[in-house]
Formats: sequence, C-alpha cells, structure tokens
Amino acid sequence: MQRPPVLKLSDDVLWHIFNLNSPEDESFAAIDIQAQELKMEGALVTARRTSQVCSNWRAVILSSSSVWANAFDLWSLDQDGNNWRDEVLTRTKSHPLSIYGNIHEGSVSTDFFFSVVENNWHRLRRVAVLVNGSSTFACDPQWRFMERPTSSMEIFIASFRDCGGNLSSLESRNIFSHIAPRLHTLRWCTQSSSSFGTLRHLEIESCNPSILHLLSGMTALEDVILSSGLDGVLDQDKDGGECLRIWEHLPTVHLPRLKFLEINAKISTLVALICHILPPQDCTLRFGSIFLDYPLSPWHQEKLRHGFTTYYRNFLNQMTFDTLSLDIYIGGQFEVLDVLSNDEETDHRFAFYLADHQSMVPWQTICDIFIQPLSVTDLSTIKTFQLTGLKINNPPNFHFTTLLYSLVSTETLHCDPDVVKWINDFESRNDGCMLFPRLDTLAFSSHIPNIPAIVDFISRRRKAGIPLSFIDFSTCFTWISREDLLLIQSQSDLEVVWSDDMRMVLKEMYDFE
Repeated sequence: MQRPPVLKLSDDVLWHIFNLNSPEDESFAAIDIQAQELKMEGALVTARRTSQVCSNWRAVILSSSSVWANAFDLWSLDQDGNNWRDEVLTRTKSHPLSIYGNIHEGSVSTDFFFSVVENNWHRLRRVAVLVNGSSTFACDPQWRFMERPTSSMEIFIASFRDCGGNLSSLESRNIFSHIAPRLHTLRWCTQSSSSFGTLRHLEIESCNPSILHLLSGMTALEDVILSSGLDGVLDQDKDGGECLRIWEHLPTVHLPRLKFLEINAKISTLVALICHILPPQDCTLRFGSIFLDYPLSPWHQEKLRHGFTTYYRNFLNQMTFDTLSLDIYIGGQFEVLDVLSNDEETDHRFAFYLADHQSMVPWQTICDIFIQPLSVTDLSTIKTFQLTGLKINNPPNFHFTTLLYSLVSTETLHCDPDVVKWINDFESRNDGCMLFPRLDTLAFSSHIPNIPAIVDFISRRRKAGIPLSFIDFSTCFTWISREDLLLIQSQSDLEVVWSDDMRMVLKEMYDFE
C-alpha cells in the first residue's frame, strides 16, 4: 500500500508547516487589546494535538523548541496542576520565548507568568498580556522586572484594565533601565523616563505633555498612539495659565519616519501634543478629546486654531485629496475627516473628534477653531463632500459659508436629512446663490430624508442650469410612502439608485419595478 503524500514530507518541511501556527510579530504588534483581548489562543492547543497525530510528527514537533516557545499561551496554561505548564516550558529549551494571554489577579497562570519572567528574563523576545486586577495588583512589586535591562526583548505589550486610576507606582519606573537594544514595539500603561531609539511602534495609555521630551529621541518611530488619563493639574487648567507656564519648556518633535499618529487626550494635553509634534506630510493623523467639562479658554482656542492651520496646510496644500467629510453633532461630537484622492485609499488621512456631551463648545466656536483653517485652504481637488449632523438652526457662520463656497469642484454630496433643508434655506436667503456648481450626485447614507425637500433641491438646481444626474439611496433602508415614491420617480432626466433590500420592499408594497 502506497504511503499518502503527507507522510512523505521531509522533517524540514514539517518544521516549517508546524511553525506557521505561531503568531508572527505583526500579530503581536497589531493586537487590539481592548477589543480582542489578545485572542491569539489556540497555537499551543494546535501544537499539542499535532504532536499526537503520529510518531513521526511527534518526534519532529517535540524536537522543535521554536514551536513551543512561540506558542506560550497563558489561556491554555491555566490548569490547577503544574505538570503541563512545566512540560511546555521544558519543551521550549533555550529558544527565545514569546508569552501572551490574560493575567488575572490571584490566578494560577499569573503566578506562573511572573515565575517564567523572573527565571527566563534573558530569553524573553515577545510579551503581550492583558492585566486584570485591582490597583493594589498593579502596584505589586513583581512588576519591578520592568526595570531590568534586556538584550532580547523585541515586543512588550501590557494593558491594564480594571486596575483603578492609581498607577502612580508604574509611572516612575525606568522601563528596562533604558537598555533594550532590540525593542521595536512597546505598549505600556503610563509614560516613564525611558527613551528607546530603536522603537518603531509606541502606545502609551496615560501620558502628559512631558512625553515630548522622550519622543524627541525616538526618531525611528513609525506608529504612535498616545492617550491621557482623566486627572492631572494640566487638564484641570481651565484658562490656560498652567499650560502657558510649561509651554516654553516643551520641545518641538520631528519624527521623519512617522506613518500613523493617534492622540486621544484631555483638551490641554491634546493641544500641547498637536502643537509640538510635526509629522511628515504622508502621515495619517487621528486626534480626539473626550470628557470636555469646561468651556475652551481663548488660549485653548488660539492654540487649537494654530495647530489645525498647520496640519491642514501640510496635508491639503501639499497633497492631493478628493474627499472632505464633516460630521457635526453639537452637544455631542464634532469630527473632521479628510481622505486622500487615490481611489484605492480607504483610510482617512486626517481625523479629529471632540466629544462635548455637555455642550461646552458652541457652533460659532467650532467654526472659528476647526472650520476657519479649512476655509482658507485650497480645496479645489475635493470631488466628494460628506456633511452630516448639521441642523437647520445652525446659523451660517462666516467661516463655514466660506468653506462651502470654496468647494466648487464637488461632484458628489453625501448628507443626511437636515443638510438638504439647511442648504435649501441658505440658498433661498442668499438670493438663490447656488452652492456646489458642479454637483452631479446627491447621496444619503442611512435614512431617506424628506422627499419634498429633495425635490425642491433638485428643482432649484435644474432652474439654475446645473441639474443633478443621480440620487443615490443605495445604502438606505427605510419606509417611504407611495406619494413620496411617485414624487421622486417623476423627476425627469434623473437616475434614482435604490439598495437591493429597499427595491424588494418597494416591489412588495407598491409593485415597484
């Protein structure tokens, strides 16, 4: 009887196949701890089951220390007894070690984790753990291993959850005593005084503007994600006086290799970082501020305006964009998104949000800070304009109307129900002066707005000699009356695009083809 082809594979080929089961560096570096909770479990279980297929496979995989060293999964090592944990550790031999999983205060696998770290520090290559426990656990002396120099660590990721807000004992630590020559990825809960010139990926879950001093020495950085906590003198500085005091001591940071920068921080910290980090022109930016619980002072407003003016000029004046998106929710959130013109590019290159749940930032201030820098920027390449959240009672601020008038090349307008009403009202009060003279397509993202308002919009443009060609309802799914259906279908020389689901409903309700 002829042997199956799989049993004819050489030991080298089998070794390569078995190692495909191991998480790659990209998997560690790209882990979304909050959302996925390090769900890379399964590698160790797969390795164990593979070793039980046949004697030849077992011999190969038991001799492959790299398979076991790269599959050191804490989820699969949480048994009551120590036998399996000790066996897996033995099988890793002296190979560089990768550890990942959950750490729960008081669990067996947590004690095992600290033991492995203590006794195998010299060969730890990758560590990615999600820490759950009290603030007491976060201050446990066992975490002092973070202060030990390391010559082997390449990736270190630790995210603390449910540990309370007191992580002060971790802030003062010199991570790896400034010595980690191979470290390229670091995610830690607080900033320290350590700076690593080899870092390419950095995420700090609680920082303040002084981190700029550390970033200035990390010129190899490619991805940076910074967040600030909810406490601190700076973020209680309502008039900008404390900010102004420290401002002159903050360095301007140039990061020439930076490809992605995300800052989610209280407003004063956000202002400081925005105005002092100068990314290259092709960097993707995400800025956001939450928990705004006091009005923006004139100082905050001036600095934000300066920061956004700088970024808009860098991006919109020196790169080609075809899409501008404004999502405006007064009393909730304000967001600006700019997208590159390349049709194959789907990522937003610049984004900002301001979560203002207590309505601390009025409409006029939003326009003065965020819209004014846009309104004086060259937007002649913008072909698609996305505008949502605008309410009929939002007055036509000078900077906002200047922005709208500058979008002369816009061919497609994505909007929500109130935007059409706002534009109709604005154009009526301005002697019929038409916005978006090259507009060809009107698209809606979710709910179909008031059909008579759409028809009014269409009619006004037809009379002005700039008729629409398309109405796009392809992403909408909502009820529509027979009268509205007949009204929109009666528009001559206008193609109406419906979603498949919507077309099916219309067919069942009104025998619509």
